[in-house]
Amino acid sequence: MRKYLKKMYHNKKVLHYNLHDLLILFGVFLLLQDLIAKNLEEWLLLFQSVRYIDEGITLLGFLFLIVIPWFIKGQRPSKTGIEWLLSLFLLIGIISSIAAQVPLFIAASQFLLYVKGFLFFYILSSIPANNLTLRKHIRSFAYVALLFLVLGFVDIVAPYWFRSVTGNVDYIDYQMGIPSVKSLFVHPGVFGWFMAFIALYFFAFFIVFGKGSYLFTSFAFALGSFFSMRAKPLGGLVGGILAGLSTLPLTKRIEKGLVIAAIGICISVPVWPKLYGLYESKVTSYVGLRDPMVNARNALYITSVDIAKDYFPFGAGFGRYGGWISAKYYSPLYDDYDLSKVYGMSEEKTSFVCDTFWPMVLGETGFIGLALYAGILLSFVKTLYRQVKNENNRYVKAFQLGTLMVLIESLVESIASPFYSKSPEVYFVLGAVGICYSLSNNREASK
Repeated sequence: MRKYLKKMYHNKKVLHYNLHDLLILFGVFLLLQDLIAKNLEEWLLLFQSVRYIDEGITLLGFLFLIVIPWFIKGQRPSKTGIEWLLSLFLLIGIISSIAAQVPLFIAASQFLLYVKGFLFFYILSSIPANNLTLRKHIRSFAYVALLFLVLGFVDIVAPYWFRSVTGNVDYIDYQMGIPSVKSLFVHPGVFGWFMAFIALYFFAFFIVFGKGSYLFTSFAFALGSFFSMRAKPLGGLVGGILAGLSTLPLTKRIEKGLVIAAIGICISVPVWPKLYGLYESKVTSYVGLRDPMVNARNALYITSVDIAKDYFPFGAGFGRYGGWISAKYYSPLYDDYDLSKVYGMSEEKTSFVCDTFWPMVLGETGFIGLALYAGILLSFVKTLYRQVKNENNRYVKAFQLGTLMVLIESLVESIASPFYSKSPEVYFVLGAVGICYSLSNNREASK
């Protein structure tokens, strides 16, 4: 067995180059995964296979690319600076799950949702990347994103026809009189995120190269994000842009910031009533309430603090609060804390149970687990910021800057979305971080 594995890994360069092609195909599948599954609902086995295959592929990839090379050649994966933080976070979750007597299958399922993004990060960081493979990734997903954007505008013009043809959910969610665009996604929020994700990379290339074509293309994708009529990606866009500008010297920061602001204002003026209406609706729904507990997202945040105190110091255990697993296998905590009375959080209707991320972390792993998980993301931010400052290759620098910006965007979205346990978002963001680590490791190894 050992000899066979050695032969399999003999020609590394060919293997790694082909792996980048497979990763691109996997990324395209992730974008279409929910739509494919939606069209297979009548065939339960196929539906379930497509719906959950991403976790299986990630586990196998981690096994063959990280564990087995370590086993057969003693090749330890490169240190990333998050090993202790991640290990302690998972250990706390395991301890809390045992203490709270969470059923093994439930705790293991939630464990997998927590780690899948990090496993993918390690896979990407372990595969050598260079300018050639980086350009292949960027160009491939730029074309894919353009297709999604064009089809998004088709979705605006003829939503009923388009969703019927693609086999998508035929419900039209009108926000401020605009049909929330989904394109080839099943939910408009994912379309809004993907458009913002691509827009920020084009912003990054504009910041580094200064070409107007990059800026105008980024605004086209930002406009696509707007038509999702979701506030999270729009807030993330602003956060990402500010993070990107913060890496520049003061004079360039002001110069590029004024250009972006001027174009942004010109584009915003025609749609300002819709933007303000969207803002006002969010304030009314979450801030201007006499009883904040009537809103599921508010209730999740408020109650997570109570659970962390009651289950001090390590929380209530994996799969018990605020996540998809706690909804699928309805957690007793929702009855214990009267959350089952909140709209969208009852056992019969769990649509708003997994509407956040940080309350899930706090409720399941306590204050220590929350600090550890936040520390992991902060470590990513610091490393990316340092890479951007030290990189001399402008193309690589633009990608690293874009990754920093989309990571900040993800932090904004995670306030009101289970972002870091959700496909395809977590794979794209942490996968991009992994590529940045790989690029940095290869540069240091070649010195």
